[in-house]
Amino acid sequence: MPIYTRQTIRREFSQKLNDIYIGMVGSGQGVAAAASVYFLDPTQTDPGGSGLSQDFRAYVLHAGVTYRVGSFNFPSGSWVTAQLAATTVGSGDSFEVHRMLSPADKNLCIDRTVSRFRQRREVGFTSTDTARNYDITSAASPQTIKAVLESYYWANMNTSLGTSQAGVPATGDRDERYFTWFGFEPTATGLELRIRPAIAGSMQIVMDAILDMTLGSGDAATISLPSDQWVIWGAINQALDLVIQRSPSQEAGRYKERRMEAAAMWNKLNALYMPLIDYRISYDEDPSTRLRSAPGA
Repeated sequence: MPIYTRQTIRREFSQKLNDIYIGMVGSGQGVAAAASVYFLDPTQTDPGGSGLSQDFRAYVLHAGVTYRVGSFNFPSGSWVTAQLAATTVGSGDSFEVHRMLSPADKNLCIDRTVSRFRQRREVGFTSTDTARNYDITSAASPQTIKAVLESYYWANMNTSLGTSQAGVPATGDRDERYFTWFGFEPTATGLELRIRPAIAGSMQIVMDAILDMTLGSGDAATISLPSDQWVIWGAINQALDLVIQRSPSQEAGRYKERRMEAAAMWNKLNALYMPLIDYRISYDEDPSTRLRSAPGA
């Protein structure tokens, strides 16, 4: 399954919003940390430019730090801020310019979208001898287990089937076996998997689980998705909600139309990628602990 970074997702959905410029610092700038900071991109030089308000109060994101633009210098192609550099701005560094929404708002739109995702995956962990209850709170870290649809174990995970005719060792016989009963319950300390009967230690227990998805906070944080369009169109839908609230009435109608298009795409992709859920029919409670009626009752 493809893996996407937060930076890649933010940049692509910002491009679909037409609200990003990805620049590269020109050679020789070399602004040191704690010095007044500006971002010079020679490709944006416009000696005949005018309009002192261009990109005024826009946001520049560099190395995870957001700066606010005070003015744009047309002859040099520089975004000038009144802030001090948090880190060194070196020649060739990449930076982003955002005009309608701040990078923090866009990251929040991504987080809200990802928090609505569910994925179905197998999650494994090693058994403990004779244990019947297991804490599975962090078994799928950094994702969170929402539900366990099925659970089984490999009884003979490392046993070799011998040697094939070509002299190459054959695949190990995992010997898949199912529990008589399993259940999962939220407790005060986290989510717990309960199995019957207990099994020996050092075996591999596998859960067919539904996961709540999360994405780390840094630009390099990654998430595994069937398609990045799933999160991109959801984030666009969230972002347009914010844009509409901040836009003059004459512009809000146009953004509402775009939001309807984004919502339609988001619903279509949800139907395509949200996992199917099917449970094994079993007792809700451990049948070995169920109260039995007295004979003749």
